[in-house]
Amino acid sequence: MVQTIYAFISLLSLTAAAFLITRALRPPARVAAVLAMMLLFAAAVAGVSFVLSALHRLADLGAWAGGSVVVLLLAALPCLWPAGRAACLRKPAGLADIEARLRTVDRRTWLTRLLLAVGSAVALVTLINFVEVMALEPATPDAHQYHLARLGYYLQQGSFHYFDASYWAQVVYPRVATALHLYAYLTSGAQIVLTQLVQFLAYLACLLAVYGICRGLAHTRQRSALVAGLFGLLIICLVEASTAQNDLILTAFVGAALYFLLAYRTWRSPVPLVLAALALEMAVGVKATFLVVLPPLAVIGGYALYTARVERRHLLIGAAALLLAVVCLDLPAGYADNLARFGDPFGPKSVRAAYTTEGASPGGMAAHAGLNVLRYGVDFLRLDGWYPVPGADRLQAGLTALPRALFSALGIDLEAPTGASADFPFHYDRSIRADETTSSWGMLGFLLLWPAVLAALWRRDGLRVFAVAALLYAVTLCVIIPYDPFHGRFFITGALFALPPVAAWLPPRGRWGRAWVTGVVLLGVVNALIGASFRTGTALVGHRDYAGRAVPSVFLLDTGSLRIREAPWRLAIYEDKVPKDAVVAIDLQHHAPEFLFFGEGFTRRLLPLRPFVGPRKPLPPEATWLVYDATSPYYRPGGIALTDPDFPLGVIFLRSLSGSRR
Repeated sequence: MVQTIYAFISLLSLTAAAFLITRALRPPARVAAVLAMMLLFAAAVAGVSFVLSALHRLADLGAWAGGSVVVLLLAALPCLWPAGRAACLRKPAGLADIEARLRTVDRRTWLTRLLLAVGSAVALVTLINFVEVMALEPATPDAHQYHLARLGYYLQQGSFHYFDASYWAQVVYPRVATALHLYAYLTSGAQIVLTQLVQFLAYLACLLAVYGICRGLAHTRQRSALVAGLFGLLIICLVEASTAQNDLILTAFVGAALYFLLAYRTWRSPVPLVLAALALEMAVGVKATFLVVLPPLAVIGGYALYTARVERRHLLIGAAALLLAVVCLDLPAGYADNLARFGDPFGPKSVRAAYTTEGASPGGMAAHAGLNVLRYGVDFLRLDGWYPVPGADRLQAGLTALPRALFSALGIDLEAPTGASADFPFHYDRSIRADETTSSWGMLGFLLLWPAVLAALWRRDGLRVFAVAALLYAVTLCVIIPYDPFHGRFFITGALFALPPVAAWLPPRGRWGRAWVTGVVLLGVVNALIGASFRTGTALVGHRDYAGRAVPSVFLLDTGSLRIREAPWRLAIYEDKVPKDAVVAIDLQHHAPEFLFFGEGFTRRLLPLRPFVGPRKPLPPEATWLVYDATSPYYRPGGIALTDPDFPLGVIFLRSLSGSRR
């Protein structure tokens, strides 16, 4: 009961603080108000988490309640003056004008009918994702190995301080997204399923940001809403919306930054520049791949500020806000710790060498980038999300047959392992499942988004700038990051730049153009509904795959609950053998899903023995159980096998250390 009261106080305080600050900023539009409030709430959560981390009170919900009240008191300071009270406490605008607009819409037009179809599909996909968020435990590999595993370690030690992780991403990556996951976990009464609520809300924020960006480019409300709906139908976006990942979180912050940069042209005050700076630095605090966003974001920012004829005073205020956000948010998010520990804000050089093209010669980098452009170009010719529709696999093979034949005739072997891409080489034949690790934009990408981007290059307005930014994003990604078949999720953020040019085609000219756009969008609607229903690991509908094997509905799995676990793991044995309060040493060669070993409520204490830097640690005397593999010096015959021999990580064993030879 006490914890519930603390959670209520914290949520109410931070929500009220974000509301008061938003009202004081006097946003000129509802989109600006909602985005600003969501941004300020997230920034407040991150700021409070860093303070509590320094005090080693990160897992203390009472401390969160106290910190939230302090934030509310600071936000309420303007109310001490009459002008501040008038701004913060004035009555919000009503919804009558929205109702009037809806009543006056002509539902017989082509655009309105298509918008109804897209809107209905997005609403249904959102409902499906919400059910999965509330009912199904996070099941993605990255969540098990990295996002939720690091959450468990941070709760275990009560701070964001460095720990000897086996997986570098647990400690090297920035911590803003983890702070949001942690806050959702604590305030929900330790419900791990609701860590996924962060990405779900980020998905909705992205829809709003895309709508606002299109409105900032002078598109009509219907066009803007339709383009925003298309973002929600992209396969990688909808499958990530119910996960405990961070790509949609990054995209939401970047989308807010883009919106506020464009909003400066009509807002004409330093406020949108301050909010854009805050949104950008929150994105920087989510993950280091923000570097890919910087060149296209600079193009959009330069365009917005140039066309608005920015005032020098406003620009100085925005720059000061940017610097303040770096100091207050990004440095404590992990960049300062990396700099002190590894001599670089982005972590050790060994990690950067493995996951970037750093150190390559200019010629080698250019050749690598050229191959990556071709590889990702072929990857965009994917029917993501059409599995298990009969014939979809054969149609997919036909789509990639032409580029395969063309590049083979030119002597270009895209499948040859090269450089840092050797571990995850390109293949023409890939799955078309709706999967958060392998999906990308799906058919809407190569049939609508990229054609619109290329067509917009010939325009003379802001859409050409967004088209250039979209291409620049793709090229930057190909240059600095090695090819990886799992990088389709990086293009979630790239969709922010590629979608606005689509608005120029709405409605298309000519009967054939209208038929083409209508057909593609309706196929995208069907594609999204199939992808949401048959996604990998959480299929809502039982079916048979291409090999004839039965795939049951996720709600019919015999798990004793609606939790999803990795099938190869014999976790029932682990849960039965290892006490809830046990101290478990982990000595594994590969990145294991350590989140699974914490147990419900993160009650077990885990001690990794193989830091990703430095020598192996000795077996601690307080450890009572050991999870290990055949490469461990503590390997002994007779251990309990937790996986099968054909498991990708090899056989993983469990044994008790109580009264045994260590």
